[in-house]
Amino acid sequence: CNLAMLGYCIFVSQKVRAAMPGAGRLESGVATLLTAFGGGTIVPLLLGQPVVWLRLSDLFLYHVILALVLVDTASRPLGAVALGVHVLFQCFRAAVVFAMMAMAQGAELPGGVGTLSLLVCGTLGGCGGVFMPFSKGLEPLRGGAPPLMATAFTATATYLGAAAALRTAAGVDVVTSLGGDESCLAEPKLTQLAQFLTV
Repeated sequence: CNLAMLGYCIFVSQKVRAAMPGAGRLESGVATLLTAFGGGTIVPLLLGQPVVWLRLSDLFLYHVILALVLVDTASRPLGAVALGVHVLFQCFRAAVVFAMMAMAQGAELPGGVGTLSLLVCGTLGGCGGVFMPFSKGLEPLRGGAPPLMATAFTATATYLGAAAALRTAAGVDVVTSLGGDESCLAEPKLTQLAQFLTV
């Protein structure tokens, strides 16, 4: 998870640097933090919880700072390194989508959280950075859903579909026909399997 988060932060830092060529280190650092963890900011605010990067022992801040240092000191990554960073970026985004849906499921809201709300929270979790800083407003949606939003939505919908399918009798039959036993049918294992299939 730490390696994926670092690759994710490096990827975002490179994008922010390219988009803000004249920005100083503080400005690009704040922009990187908000862009990288926009979903972890927006979804908790919607659920009445503290934003993610303020409550996990500065872990997010350490990764952003290290990514900024690496991007400032290293030349442009080539070939396999760039591909590796991109893969880590996408893996971390998937983990964030799952975490934001889990946060929404655990939120104590009047009336509870429905499937459509999970779809919104997962999607925003995986692409909230496109709306950061908040001064952008809805500008990122002007030409339709940006690619980061489309992939976050696809991952969220795929996960919800896979999780629902695995909980049906047919899904249980598939798991057991592949050699899975009773322990594979317990809730944490089904959640992990749905996440694996989504990634």
